[in-house]
Amino acid sequence: MLNFILEYWIEILFGLIISFIGYFFKQIVNYKNKLDDTNKGIVVMLKIKIIEKYDEFIKKESITIEEKEGLMDLYNVYMKFECCDVVSDLIKKINSIPIK
Repeated sequence: MLNFILEYWIEILFGLIISFIGYFFKQIVNYKNKLDDTNKGIVVMLKIKIIEKYDEFIKKESITIEEKEGLMDLYNVYMKFECCDVVSDLIKKINSIPIK
Protein backbone atom coordinates (compact mmCIF):
# COMPACT_ATOMS: atom_id res chain seq x y z
CA MET A 1 0.00 0.00 0.00
CA LEU A 2 2.80 2.42 0.87
CA ASN A 3 4.46 1.58 -2.42
CA PHE A 4 1.23 2.45 -4.32
CA ILE A 5 1.02 5.83 -2.54
CA LEU A 6 4.65 6.61 -3.25
CA GLU A 7 4.34 5.69 -6.92
CA TYR A 8 1.11 7.40 -7.87
CA TRP A 9 -0.11 9.91 -5.32
CA ILE A 10 3.15 11.82 -5.09
CA GLU A 11 3.21 12.13 -8.88
CA ILE A 12 -0.39 13.33 -8.87
CA LEU A 13 0.36 15.80 -6.07
CA PHE A 14 3.34 17.26 -7.90
CA GLY A 15 1.33 17.39 -11.11
CA LEU A 16 -1.40 19.39 -9.36
CA ILE A 17 1.14 21.74 -7.79
CA ILE A 18 2.80 22.41 -11.15
CA SER A 19 -0.63 22.95 -12.75
CA PHE A 20 -1.55 25.54 -10.10
CA ILE A 21 1.78 27.31 -10.52
CA GLY A 22 1.26 27.43 -14.30
CA TYR A 23 -2.28 28.75 -13.86
CA PHE A 24 -1.21 31.52 -11.47
CA PHE A 25 1.71 32.48 -13.69
CA LYS A 26 -0.67 32.84 -16.64
CA GLN A 27 -3.00 34.99 -14.53
CA ILE A 28 -0.11 37.25 -13.53
CA VAL A 29 0.96 37.66 -17.17
CA ASN A 30 -2.63 38.52 -18.19
CA TYR A 31 -2.90 41.06 -15.36
CA LYS A 32 0.40 42.68 -16.39
CA ASN A 33 -0.81 42.94 -19.99
CA LYS A 34 -4.02 44.63 -18.83
CA LEU A 35 -2.01 47.10 -16.74
CA ASP A 36 0.23 47.89 -19.71
CA ASP A 37 -2.79 48.51 -21.93
CA THR A 38 -4.37 50.73 -19.25
CA ASN A 39 -1.16 52.74 -18.96
CA LYS A 40 -1.05 53.23 -22.72
CA GLY A 41 -4.63 54.47 -22.64
CA ILE A 42 -3.82 56.93 -19.86
CA VAL A 43 -0.87 58.28 -21.82
CA VAL A 44 -3.05 58.82 -24.90
CA MET A 45 -5.75 60.58 -22.87
CA LEU A 46 -3.19 62.85 -21.17
CA LYS A 47 -1.62 63.70 -24.51
CA ILE A 48 -4.99 64.57 -26.05
CA LYS A 49 -5.95 66.74 -23.08
CA ILE A 50 -2.62 68.61 -23.12
CA ILE A 51 -2.95 69.27 -26.86
CA GLU A 52 -6.55 70.49 -26.40
CA LYS A 53 -5.45 72.88 -23.66
CA TYR A 54 -2.53 74.05 -25.79
CA ASP A 55 -4.88 74.91 -28.66
CA GLU A 56 -7.20 76.76 -26.29
CA PHE A 57 -4.41 78.84 -24.76
CA ILE A 58 -2.83 79.66 -28.10
CA LYS A 59 -6.20 80.96 -29.38
CA LYS A 60 -6.73 83.03 -26.24
CA GLU A 61 -3.10 84.23 -26.32
CA SER A 62 -3.08 84.21 -22.51
CA ILE A 63 -3.22 81.80 -19.62
CA THR A 64 -4.13 82.17 -15.96
CA ILE A 65 -1.87 80.84 -13.25
CA GLU A 66 -4.48 78.25 -12.27
CA GLU A 67 -4.77 76.99 -15.85
CA LYS A 68 -1.01 76.78 -16.15
CA GLU A 69 -0.75 74.93 -12.84
CA GLY A 70 -3.38 72.42 -13.98
CA LEU A 71 -1.62 71.94 -17.29
CA MET A 72 1.72 71.42 -15.57
CA ASP A 73 0.12 68.80 -13.30
CA LEU A 74 -1.10 66.94 -16.40
CA TYR A 75 2.35 67.25 -17.95
CA ASN A 76 4.11 65.96 -14.83
CA VAL A 77 1.90 62.87 -14.76
CA TYR A 78 2.53 62.42 -18.50
CA MET A 79 6.28 62.56 -17.90
CA LYS A 80 6.06 59.87 -15.19
CA PHE A 81 5.16 57.47 -17.97
CA GLU A 82 8.51 58.42 -19.56
CA CYS A 83 6.95 59.91 -22.64
CA CYS A 84 8.97 62.50 -24.48
CA ASP A 85 7.62 63.75 -27.76
CA VAL A 86 5.78 66.72 -29.20
CA VAL A 87 4.12 67.45 -25.84
CA SER A 88 7.43 68.70 -24.42
CA ASP A 89 7.65 71.21 -27.27
CA LEU A 90 4.06 72.34 -26.63
CA ILE A 91 4.82 72.94 -22.96
CA LYS A 92 7.82 75.08 -23.93
CA LYS A 93 5.57 77.16 -26.19
CA ILE A 94 2.95 77.47 -23.44
CA ASN A 95 5.62 78.79 -21.08
CA SER A 96 6.10 81.71 -23.47
CA ILE A 97 2.37 82.67 -23.34
CA PRO A 98 1.76 85.66 -21.06
CA ILE A 99 0.04 85.00 -17.74
CA LYS A 100 -2.95 87.19 -17.00
